[in-house]
Amino acid sequence: MKPKLLFYLVLFLSGAAARASEEYAVKVRPISLQIVSPNFETNRPKPFNYEAKMALGLLVEAEATPLVAIESQSSFMEQVGDDVGAAWKPPLGTFEWFPTISSNGHAAVVTFNSANTPAKGAKTINATGKLKIIFGKAKESFEFKDVPLTAQSLAVHQQKFSITRVSEQRGVLGDDLRAGPVPVINVCFRLEGESSPWLESISFFDPAGNPIKARKSASRVSSSSAEWEYNLPKEIKAATIKITLWTEHEARLVPFSFTAGVGL
Repeated sequence: MKPKLLFYLVLFLSGAAARASEEYAVKVRPISLQIVSPNFETNRPKPFNYEAKMALGLLVEAEATPLVAIESQSSFMEQVGDDVGAAWKPPLGTFEWFPTISSNGHAAVVTFNSANTPAKGAKTINATGKLKIIFGKAKESFEFKDVPLTAQSLAVHQQKFSITRVSEQRGVLGDDLRAGPVPVINVCFRLEGESSPWLESISFFDPAGNPIKARKSASRVSSSSAEWEYNLPKEIKAATIKITLWTEHEARLVPFSFTAGVGL
């Protein structure tokens, strides 16, 4: 018997707004669903996703205060079920780490992964849960003129900010991924402090004040430190660096609920 992978793309019916207050009002609604249901012979190697799996994409829209981050490890589904069977049994699943957040902070996409799948003949999925959202309240920018792109320390908002590593490699510049990798300078920044650091942006400028094309290639965040890697054109040896941080932010556990049509 040949391996069999079943993929379903679906049209969603409705999502409900989560409103703790007008200041922190958000809307959470489903925008995509993928179901993988492989059927393999026992004597054949199985890929990483050999178990039945559901990946549910959620769009989170902040109506007033921009969102800075979604703490996936503190977010959870309280109940998930479909219109055919009973509510699904735990473990219901987990939210992926590092959701995609828009540049203006008013939208994000996070994926919920589960080993559960809708029952045969199901038309809808119903879910309730809570998202741990960090909202940005105030930000501040710090500018450093003509900084050599070498390992060094900089003072930012009473925290230790430093360039920890600079290396030549191949990578993508700008927003056009179709351009493919080119020779770049990869610069790694690290921020350490007593409070959780949340970065709004890092920008680079040449001596005339013109923006330098750059692309964030990686990020790593913990409770007391964070690292970001940026690709810059290979010929850049120094730049004016503008760092904008969320100096005031607030965490909220935001409830949500929705009904999604699965079309199975």
